[in-house]
Amino acid sequence: MSLPAGMDKLMARKISPTAASSAGTTFTFHEVVGMLRRRMWLIIILTVLMTVIFGVVCFFWQRTNPKYTSTGLIRCNMPGQENILLGISPIMRSDIISLQTQNQAMFLGSEYFLSQVLRNRDKIKSTDWYKQRQDDPGKPIRDLGKSFTASPGRNTQFVQVYMQANSKVEAKVILDEILEQFRQTMKDNAEGDARAKLQTLNNEKNKLDREILSKKGNLATLREQANVPGGLERSGGGMVMEELRAIMLEKLTLEAQIKKTMLDLQTLQKEVQDNGVSGAVTAAINNDPTVLRYQAQLMAFQTHLDGLMDRLGPEHQEVQKIRTLMDSISEQIRQRELQLQQQYSNVEQTMLEKEIASLQAEYERVAAQHEALLSRQSDVDKKRAEYIQLQAEIEDMQQRVERFDDQINGYQMRLDNPKLEADVESRGTEPRFISFPRYEMFIPGGIFLGIMLSLGLVFLLEFLDDSIKTPSDIVKHLHVPMLGMVPEYNELDRDDVEIAKITYIHPQAMISESFRQIRTNLYYSAPAENMRTLLVTSCSAGCGKTSTVVNLAITLAMEGKRVLVVDANFRKSAINRLFSQEGAPRGLSNILSGQSPAAEAIRKTEIEGLDVMDAGPEPPNPSVLLNSKRMKTFMESQKSYYDHVIIDGPPSLVVADARILADWTDGTIIVVHAGDTSRGIVQRLIRELRTDKVQVLGVVLNSVRPQKGGYFRKSYETYYDYVGHRETASATLPAGNAGKDVGNEKTS
Repeated sequence: MSLPAGMDKLMARKISPTAASSAGTTFTFHEVVGMLRRRMWLIIILTVLMTVIFGVVCFFWQRTNPKYTSTGLIRCNMPGQENILLGISPIMRSDIISLQTQNQAMFLGSEYFLSQVLRNRDKIKSTDWYKQRQDDPGKPIRDLGKSFTASPGRNTQFVQVYMQANSKVEAKVILDEILEQFRQTMKDNAEGDARAKLQTLNNEKNKLDREILSKKGNLATLREQANVPGGLERSGGGMVMEELRAIMLEKLTLEAQIKKTMLDLQTLQKEVQDNGVSGAVTAAINNDPTVLRYQAQLMAFQTHLDGLMDRLGPEHQEVQKIRTLMDSISEQIRQRELQLQQQYSNVEQTMLEKEIASLQAEYERVAAQHEALLSRQSDVDKKRAEYIQLQAEIEDMQQRVERFDDQINGYQMRLDNPKLEADVESRGTEPRFISFPRYEMFIPGGIFLGIMLSLGLVFLLEFLDDSIKTPSDIVKHLHVPMLGMVPEYNELDRDDVEIAKITYIHPQAMISESFRQIRTNLYYSAPAENMRTLLVTSCSAGCGKTSTVVNLAITLAMEGKRVLVVDANFRKSAINRLFSQEGAPRGLSNILSGQSPAAEAIRKTEIEGLDVMDAGPEPPNPSVLLNSKRMKTFMESQKSYYDHVIIDGPPSLVVADARILADWTDGTIIVVHAGDTSRGIVQRLIRELRTDKVQVLGVVLNSVRPQKGGYFRKSYETYYDYVGHRETASATLPAGNAGKDVGNEKTS
């Protein structure tokens, strides 16, 4: 089979089940919009119906049981949690204000408060509202809790209150009594709180007065115990400090003297160790009279010796005698120096040691006296600090007593004119209009409920309807290629045109173009060698498969192909009525039973290139004939004469003939009637064909409605505007065959 120019390059783009199923299984936006447009009248009718019902209900409700609402306003004064001992009130924050208004609103709606209202307010008991409920003890408080509402204002100090009743007057009366009871309750609470705080303040003040007297007595005791000249009030040191400074000066002086004397002793000991004698001892020896006398004698003998040496010589007896005498005097001087040295050294060290001992004894005495003065001064300082602290405490307590006096006076004034935590800002208003039911609420509510109900019903109908209606249904549920769609044969019908031949009679019609698109998509669905023999079947009768077979064959023949249409539907044949013949009818059953050759059963039509073969007489057992070797031989022989052999088979799920025929063909086309064929039936057919290893080339969606929100509405307008033949096609198409096909099958 030859393909149009350039089409062989596009064969690789054939539609596969995997590619088709990738579109997803959820509703798209356009599908939802189309669904809503198709069901628009249902949505409008239900919306109008619900709006009317709500309006009627509101009308009768207003006549039988109207509700009037009286409103009032309560203002919260925000006293806060005041510290009654210090008289300090915290700064109020927005969250505290919100909490206070919520607390007051909860109190107003509490069963405790409402029971007080019913028990204490006689005006409420005299109303018809109360009399209608007094037979049941619990009903008045239950209904009052439902009819009365307290709502705290956001970020404000106000609480809005509402009372709903069947009477304008009674709604205002009941709300006024509730507000009056609330005001009285707030006043009683404020007076009780003021008395309790006043009692607390008096008790605390008396306690402080007793503590002040006790501390003043402690001050007097400290003055007597201290016994300090000038008293403990002095900030200076007094007599004790003066004595302490004098003792400290004396102590430092003694420390200096002791250090100096000890240094002198160390110096003396070092000189004796180094020189054998100290400097002071050497000076004392040099000034000793005896030593001076011996030295004078020695000098005189030396002078005399020098004179004798000049005259007598050194060896003279007289000279030797004088030398002996001089040696004796020198020895006496040495002995005297040793005697003086020992004498003076011992005396000097002893004197220094005695002086050190004396100074240390004096230092210890002064140090003991210093410690005593320090202890005495510490005791005085301690008592002075305690004295000052007591004075400060007494002064602070006296200031607190003054603050308590101010607070007591304030609470005394508050007791005379109590400050309420919340007060009535405005009393109940007399309602002028019915608050419930109101048309402003019921009409929009009816519209909203009608829209919601209709939308829910639309989606429910869509989900319950499992028929195949659109190409997206084929993609979602069948997972097979989509070969094309044929619009419903309705608004363009005329009596003199058979839809089975529409592509031949009116090739410019929209339906004809649909079959040409199916032919084109068929080229892309499989290679050319896999489409020589085709079977067209459906799930059940009335899907329009015969019209699909004939029109598809016509489009192929008009392309220059040799096409043979074989009617294999023995039980309900239709080709013989579409293409009339003369003489005795011969068909497929005659060939398979051996009664006549194929050449006698095949006949030409008025369409060039298109031959047909009728089904022939109905055999007793069609399945046996179709599954015979003659059927196989017939199919193989026709491939040498025709480019395409198209078999119009029976419905596959009605009889088993179609599944047998599918084994003798290269591929199978399934025709589905839009809106009538359920997807479960089609899925079953595809599953059975695939089990038999039959190649399913695709699905043709027949009789698609070109309505608003559906398919082909835009296609009709675009197509006929483009080709310019809408008026001609419309004028020549039949009307009597609308929704019908040859052989009592539903048309496209």
